[in-house]
Amino acid sequence: MQGPFASKHTHHLLLFTKYPAPGFAKTRLIPVKGPDGAALISNQLTQKTLQTVARFQQHDPNAQTIIHYATHEVLPISKIEEWIQPRERQSLCLQRNGDLGARLIAAFENSFKRGAMKVVVIGSDAPDLTESILLNSFALLDEADVVVGPAVDGGYYLLGLRQMNRKLFTSIPWSTSTVFRDTMAAAESSDLSTKMLPKLRDIDTPEDLQYLTA
Repeated sequence: MQGPFASKHTHHLLLFTKYPAPGFAKTRLIPVKGPDGAALISNQLTQKTLQTVARFQQHDPNAQTIIHYATHEVLPISKIEEWIQPRERQSLCLQRNGDLGARLIAAFENSFKRGAMKVVVIGSDAPDLTESILLNSFALLDEADVVVGPAVDGGYYLLGLRQMNRKLFTSIPWSTSTVFRDTMAAAESSDLSTKMLPKLRDIDTPEDLQYLTA
């Protein structure tokens, strides 16, 4: 399912994830889980997120999901398809080079150029994410320019836009406890209205593992 996706779907859900290669995925968990264990947890989180996304799409026939994946090396698309097993209205896209901000800009701009009216990005490491939260994120974009799902660690697990604004992704200190705060400051300085979603926990560090359930 790689390639152009239908522009008739005006709700785009972007899922950012990493191929679960040992030593590449969830590296902050390696000290306690080892490379293989960290990769296994990464894959479990991705698969759980994909299940949530599938349930969300059942309730929103106007939604297209684009899975933006990163790999540790060049892999054949068949390997990615075997891992993700994309469903109807789902497509695959290799993340571009650069920091997270550059990759997010590229993903959002690509979706808006293809006719999306609302674009929401999520990661794959918030196991408490639900289809209801995803549905609500798109609904709230009728009321606000920006929808954000704050994470307990000071980042965010979801960001939704109804118009592109690069300021939300530039000069942000990624992977720090001020990502959410700095993103909100960028939205305010751009006179963008915002709506908040429930705060959730990302699984990133050994301390987070106590909150991970099967």
